[in-house]
Amino acid sequence: MKACDSRTGPIHVIAHRGGAAHAPENTLPAFRRSLEAGVPEVETDVRLSQDGALVLFHDDDLAAKTDHDGPVEAHTLAELRSTDIGSWFDRDHEGHAERFAGTGLLALTDLFETFERRLYYHLELKGANPELPDLVLAQARSTGVLARVALSSFSEAPLRRARQLDAAVPLTWLLRRARNVASPVRVQRARIEAAVAAGFDAVSLAADEVTPRLVAFARSLGLSVRAWRVRSREEMLRVIAAGANGMTLDDPDVLVAHLLATAPHGAAGSGTRE
Repeated sequence: MKACDSRTGPIHVIAHRGGAAHAPENTLPAFRRSLEAGVPEVETDVRLSQDGALVLFHDDDLAAKTDHDGPVEAHTLAELRSTDIGSWFDRDHEGHAERFAGTGLLALTDLFETFERRLYYHLELKGANPELPDLVLAQARSTGVLARVALSSFSEAPLRRARQLDAAVPLTWLLRRARNVASPVRVQRARIEAAVAAGFDAVSLAADEVTPRLVAFARSLGLSVRAWRVRSREEMLRVIAAGANGMTLDDPDVLVAHLLATAPHGAAGSGTRE
């Protein structure tokens, strides 16, 4: 997994949705706070608006977290920028010292132009529009941050399209949990083999499915491994012990503190595509 320099060593600490425990997810306050806290690797979700803009929002519908409803795809960029996601965060985090009412949604170009090369961007492709990989890579290229971009998705198709467009952009296949099957490990091993065949660079497993054997298997085939859905410190420590290369967390501070406390003095991370 190619990523930016890290003061926490070989484990890549990735702020999930910009660090959703500390500010409204996928917003400028979240990304700014992540950078200030020493976590330059951020994950965010990219969708297409009604008028073809790239907008950062996770859910399929706006209703639960904003003062609008319906999908992002049903609204213009101007409408989405005026949407309030901060009030939802304030209600959901009543004890949080900072208040965010009035914080709007963000376009991908806003993110790139605000932080430029100070962040490393893990962009999860959302929605079914087949042009999304093309537009995201074009935006990254035109803004001059392509070397600091990696793409991920739970779907193979957009990642395959991205590989056609760019032979070097790092691609991570987010593997859905293997539920209601006789052998979850066998299912995930088959998916890992499929990721290699497709030319992807990494896979990401739900934290409770990360095992030393699966990590070793993926790495033996040349893939990096990271974890999603890390819900507790115990799961975080299990992922580290399994040998994973990194993980996305709502509160990356916990992992940063752990790694700084346990890493040898002067540990350094890996380089970018540059």
